[in-house]
Amino acid sequence: ITFMVAGVTLGVCQMTVAGRHAAQVAAGLRWLARLCATVIVFVGLLKLGGLIIGRESGIDQWLFRDKLGLSTGLPNRMSPNTAVSFVLVGLALLGFDRRRRSFALVQDLAVTGGLIALLALVGYAYHTVAVAGISSYIPMALPTAITFMVLTLGFLLTTPDHGLISLIRSESQGGSMIRRLLPAALAVPLGMGWVRLQAQNAGLFGTEVGTVLFAMLNAVVFGSIVSWSALMIQRMDSARKREEQAARAANEQAKQAEQASAAKSESLSQMSHNLQRSDAHVGALLSAIPDMIVRFDQHGTCLDYKPFKIGGFVLPANVVGQTLTAMLPPLVAAVFHTAIHQVLQSHEVLSLDFEYLGVQGSSAYEARFSPAGEGEVVCLIQDIAERKAVERLKNEFVSMVSHELRTPLTSIRGALGLVNGGVTGVLPPQATAMIAIAHSNSERLVRLINDILDIDKIESGKMTFALERLRLADVVAQASEGLRGYADKFEVSFRLHVPNPELVVLGDADRVTQVIINLLSNAAKYSPAGDVVDVSIVQQGMAVRVTVQDHGPGIPAIFEQRIFQKFAQADVSDGRQKGGTGLGLSISKAIVEQLGGQIGFTTAVPGGTSFFFELPLVAPQVELIPLLEMEAEKPA
Repeated sequence: ITFMVAGVTLGVCQMTVAGRHAAQVAAGLRWLARLCATVIVFVGLLKLGGLIIGRESGIDQWLFRDKLGLSTGLPNRMSPNTAVSFVLVGLALLGFDRRRRSFALVQDLAVTGGLIALLALVGYAYHTVAVAGISSYIPMALPTAITFMVLTLGFLLTTPDHGLISLIRSESQGGSMIRRLLPAALAVPLGMGWVRLQAQNAGLFGTEVGTVLFAMLNAVVFGSIVSWSALMIQRMDSARKREEQAARAANEQAKQAEQASAAKSESLSQMSHNLQRSDAHVGALLSAIPDMIVRFDQHGTCLDYKPFKIGGFVLPANVVGQTLTAMLPPLVAAVFHTAIHQVLQSHEVLSLDFEYLGVQGSSAYEARFSPAGEGEVVCLIQDIAERKAVERLKNEFVSMVSHELRTPLTSIRGALGLVNGGVTGVLPPQATAMIAIAHSNSERLVRLINDILDIDKIESGKMTFALERLRLADVVAQASEGLRGYADKFEVSFRLHVPNPELVVLGDADRVTQVIINLLSNAAKYSPAGDVVDVSIVQQGMAVRVTVQDHGPGIPAIFEQRIFQKFAQADVSDGRQKGGTGLGLSISKAIVEQLGGQIGFTTAVPGGTSFFFELPLVAPQVELIPLLEMEAEKPA
């Protein structure tokens, strides 16, 4: 009955369903096949379990108790190797699915069950029934072994595109070899073993001679088969190589002929295409530039010309071939002529501003001269009237801020500071809070105005420095002491590390203090409450480095590239209002670079940020005692 269930399962696995409800029917068949396979595995495991624990379930006697009665002491109705084969075949049927990568393992389970049955068949053929069973248990019956072999062969044949059958059917060299060697590998050892056993039973020779003869015959037969297979494969490989060489030679000749016929036309087509692309690119670039472009020779003669796209002035008609004096006003022409000669001599780019008086009045332009080949110069003329207007507005704004806002704001801040300090008497608590807020905001506005004025001085090159020899340890100590009250608001303190307090640099005391205050105030703002900001001064080669290390949230990676830009402020993670103008680091960078140093930072999110700046080290002064004083100190 178990064999019948296995056959039904194998048949269901092979069925294909078509029609309107094919998917539902196919799903039902798969569940039926799995149920049958589970029954097969259950029968084998139940029998094996009874043999292991010593309590026979009697499953092999349920239907045929009377006919299977035996006189043995143990109820051996189903042999152990039969039960193992049922478990393996059942598992193979349970996992039957060609779409899974583990299908090769399923085939291996079925083949293993067939090999157990093959061992029983060999035992019956050799009249050695002990091989067909295990110990004293009943052996696998001959019909059972044959049925298992048929079932295994059917399992393999249902999947001809996978596993062993696929390899046997293959037209490759591996398929050719297995078709020659597999029958011999199965038939020769079994046949010669049977002959050897019969001869030994007939008394023709003993066990030792039989073993030697069996080994020699196997070696000779398999050596002959392998040699013959290798010879056939070599012939096939040689024929294949000759065919490949002939096909390759024919293809190579065809390619050479095709390449030779198309070489000239392809070359001309490629040259024409490249020229068209180059012209198109140049035209697109020139049309995208709104400015005027003029190409001059060394004498100031116009060789090529592109007018302004929008606005600007217009050169006379037929300007190509004309000289500077015919194209431009005399003063502008003289300036252009001098610039052309200077660029041709220096081979460097030259920029200059000039005024052009046109129909609509005078307007400002910038001319950029660049060398372009032997004795030629390209001039790019840009209308900068709008830029000049913006610069004028900016200068007017800075002047207004400097004269109209800073002075009254300074007075307001001073007055609010006096009131907040109690000079005018004790105020109600609510008024005191309002005065404190007003005083804080006035200080913030004054700082903003001062930063804007500093930025303007930096950009215009008007920032001056009173250079003197500075001991950085003293400057840092004074700055940190002055910021102690500011740090107390954030419950932060400063800790100085100065291994060598005698390190001297050349700088402006006020500007260096401004840099240190910017770094210390930022560290205090972004440090957690109760934290300590570490400030160290060390020598780095021929420079002195000042480092300010906090333990705040760190600087986001997206903000690191623009941290020294104007009005740059990173978002704080804890939601507190930090204040600031976003100009401090930009001003600090400009001051440090003007003093011949550099500024930078390292950060980790989270983990804090370390800002540092370096200034060139100056050798300490050696005080020389005048010679006359030394002479006077000598004893008489």
